[in-house]
Amino acid sequence: MDNNQLFTEHNVYRDDLYCRGIYPAARSAKDVFVKRDDPAVSDLYSIVLPMRFGSVYVIRFPEKTARLRAAVVQEDPRSLPVGGCTADARNDKFPYFEGKADAHEDFMHICNRENEYLVLFTGGEEKTPVYIGESHVLLWHDTDDDWYHPPMAGDLMGQEGSWGNWAWTSDEVFENIYEPLRAAYPEYITRQWIGKEQAGIYDMYAYILQPADYEQTLFITGGLHAAEMDGYLGLARFIELLCSEDGSHAGLHYLRTKVKIVLIPIVNVWGASVTHERYNSTGMDLNRDYAEHTQAETINVLWLLHQYKNEAAALIDCHTSNSTYLDLYYQFSIQAPNAPLCLKVTNHIYEDLKRRGYANPPDIHMIPGAYNKSDMYLQGYTWNHMGIPTLVIEHEHLRYGPMHSAQNLQLAAEYYGNFIIQTALAQLKLLG
Repeated sequence: MDNNQLFTEHNVYRDDLYCRGIYPAARSAKDVFVKRDDPAVSDLYSIVLPMRFGSVYVIRFPEKTARLRAAVVQEDPRSLPVGGCTADARNDKFPYFEGKADAHEDFMHICNRENEYLVLFTGGEEKTPVYIGESHVLLWHDTDDDWYHPPMAGDLMGQEGSWGNWAWTSDEVFENIYEPLRAAYPEYITRQWIGKEQAGIYDMYAYILQPADYEQTLFITGGLHAAEMDGYLGLARFIELLCSEDGSHAGLHYLRTKVKIVLIPIVNVWGASVTHERYNSTGMDLNRDYAEHTQAETINVLWLLHQYKNEAAALIDCHTSNSTYLDLYYQFSIQAPNAPLCLKVTNHIYEDLKRRGYANPPDIHMIPGAYNKSDMYLQGYTWNHMGIPTLVIEHEHLRYGPMHSAQNLQLAAEYYGNFIIQTALAQLKLLG
């Protein structure tokens, strides 16, 4: 799908949007954001764009320079006196993009507060192309009529009444969750050994969930970062519910009966077994290795993925955000055909969190996977080299309850599960 079908891009260089001498967003309370009359910066330009509440904005830098950067603030810098907006006067929770020259990166912002302004600091290089795309998605309106609410299970503390244990090794996750499911549903689930991890100690497995009469295929991964236990165990909880579905939920039933799932439950099996930290046995962040694929884990994933490159309708990678200021974090290719459904599910989660009273409004961070997302990420490699729509899902479990609580497990299963269901219902491959 061409990006123009989703966002209308505009060249933003209009006289009424220009200001002179506005510094970029500052990190220190002593730094001044507006200082128009300083002779040293009188040749510097910024663009200030009032943003519309409820819209999604994609800012694209096709020829980015070192000084070109962007920020979102809650005051119009054009109306402020000299030195009128310091870091103390601003809300700290705003997207800020700097990056390197020639990075060709994009970023996305959802305007979920009134009176927000996008500031593009050009550093005097006003001829540098910058494009802004806007899509009005009505964040206050629930767009999803087929939402799945999974029942509550126990926690992940490994005690009596717990559903699982966050400290399980990868083998224990397989033995306690996936192997019992394979034994209970032998006609639906098979297991495939895909290799050893880099240290050569732990086995990596893929589970193939294949209905007798499937229409499409999804490729799903979890546990690239072993510190994100609520993510890969929340995914496991959803798979458990999927296997035992009774036909009462149409979306879940379609997924169970018409969609083949190729699932790698835990990619970083060494980290999940030894340290429960982010990295593998060599200290590598596995989600930075796909361009060079130096690690056995990466090679194993790519070996399996290439077998399905012409079959998979989408790749979904499940993580957990461990940062307390990121409530929701989703990363996808904005020009890919799964972008509308990603926005649709995000709308529902936004409303759901408000109804539950967890955040008002919740902070939603979506990075559009950029037009030239680096190959070092699983998402970037998959989209750039195979043209498979991708989605990275993260939720902030620390916002909603104690770590590894039953509430966190339920929300992980619900949010990850509904992204998977809606991806299936979109029938990306079937509809071309």
